[in-house]
Amino acid sequence: MLLFAWIDNDDLAACDCDDPTLVGPIRRAVDSNSEIKRVYLLSCRKSHEVERYRDWLVRECKTVTVDSENFPDLSPVDYAGIYARARGTLESVLAEVGPESEWLFHMSCGSPAMRTAWVLLLPRFRGKLVQTAPGTGLEYVDFPFDISATLLKDASDARTRLLVRRDVFSETVNAAFSAIVHGSDVMKAVVGRAKRFAAKPVPVLITGESGTGKELFAAAMHHASPRANKPFKAVNCGAIPENLIETELFGHEAGAFTGAARRRAGWFESANGGTLFLDEIGELPLPMQVRLLRVLQTGEVTRIGSTDPISVDVRIISATNRDLVQEVSTGRFREDLYYRLSVGIIQLPALRDRGQDLSKLINHEIEVLREKYGFSGLTLSAVAKRKLLDHEWPGNVRELQNTLSRIAVEVEDGEVSGPDVGIALMHSASKSRGNRHLSPEVRFPIQLDAMALAFQRPYIEAALLMFKNNKTRAAGALGLKSQQVLTNRMEAVGILNR
Repeated sequence: MLLFAWIDNDDLAACDCDDPTLVGPIRRAVDSNSEIKRVYLLSCRKSHEVERYRDWLVRECKTVTVDSENFPDLSPVDYAGIYARARGTLESVLAEVGPESEWLFHMSCGSPAMRTAWVLLLPRFRGKLVQTAPGTGLEYVDFPFDISATLLKDASDARTRLLVRRDVFSETVNAAFSAIVHGSDVMKAVVGRAKRFAAKPVPVLITGESGTGKELFAAAMHHASPRANKPFKAVNCGAIPENLIETELFGHEAGAFTGAARRRAGWFESANGGTLFLDEIGELPLPMQVRLLRVLQTGEVTRIGSTDPISVDVRIISATNRDLVQEVSTGRFREDLYYRLSVGIIQLPALRDRGQDLSKLINHEIEVLREKYGFSGLTLSAVAKRKLLDHEWPGNVRELQNTLSRIAVEVEDGEVSGPDVGIALMHSASKSRGNRHLSPEVRFPIQLDAMALAFQRPYIEAALLMFKNNKTRAAGALGLKSQQVLTNRMEAVGILNR
């Protein structure tokens, strides 16, 4: 028979006392039952106190073997810690001696946390609870185990259900964000932030340059949210004519204006219960900003031509490539609307700042072109891949996708060469760069001539690659008057004569 007990203050007092009647609860249990052959002492006391008591018990109870395990860093009121340490000790003993012996757990010594641990561990290790008191000896504790087992089972079942729900939710969230190809630390942080916002019904503002994937993130957050089974509606505020924005967002009644032959629900009603993504929110005119703010405050929309408000439950995710803080300071965007929309903010990095993601995205897009669009034999040469990796991608992921699609159409099935990429970038880069806004942080003076030459160099290189260094044809493709003009331009931008 094995006895497990936590060293109590009464036990320590007994080993320091000359009164033979004061023996403490642990020795009292041993003296009351001669079948106890081994005692396991547990404690969270000072080491010298544990050693003193163990030596005393060995001297006084010569027929038993005494082992001890002390956890001096443990608090006697740390329920979780006490349970974990007690369980670890019992598992070690079980591995050593096996389950054949009868195990006793002493309930008369130790803190409430220590006694609770024995109750919780009892069903697992099939022991018995005992207690002692002066004059009564060892008694078995009649504990209502049916109640304990029920409570423990209910708690276990509830925890299992919670873990299952967490696993299902985690799988749903990961699936929703699976379309976002990434691996860089900066994007892992952004995706993690978006996942946290997804579960919360707060408005989120997504910022970043054009082509960084703002709508993709908005859709992922919707599908990872509790609203996933409800509508997701995306509206480009910058693409709607100013005189139609109100009816597009809030709807109209039949006859509300010339041409309004039928009643029409607006985007807010269409997205009821789900998510409304307002892209290019910075393009919204000030009068409509007032209307939008009112809807967000009241949760109600009123169609044009009606006076009856309609309640809507819509989660708003908005996006912009503008600096809305700057827009607020210049009076082009309402401050109160900005704070209403930006409870959560996600800043998407430009593709040039995403490091290793560029290579992943190139591989992914090539695979999409193969599987989805039938370009099964499409491959990239090493030179082509390097040119793609070296490009700045001012149009971000959208530019990359369009460029690779353009290349696939031209090459069809086969290996993409360096000149193929160069030709595609001549079109892509000119368009993307032409649409870029000059940063308000530009510092003067600048070397405009040198900048112009730097801009020309990749186009000259692409033309030379395309026409295999035939300067006459390259000059014609570049719109230059002659081969000599091209040669002069090559020297100006630092390309060695070929």
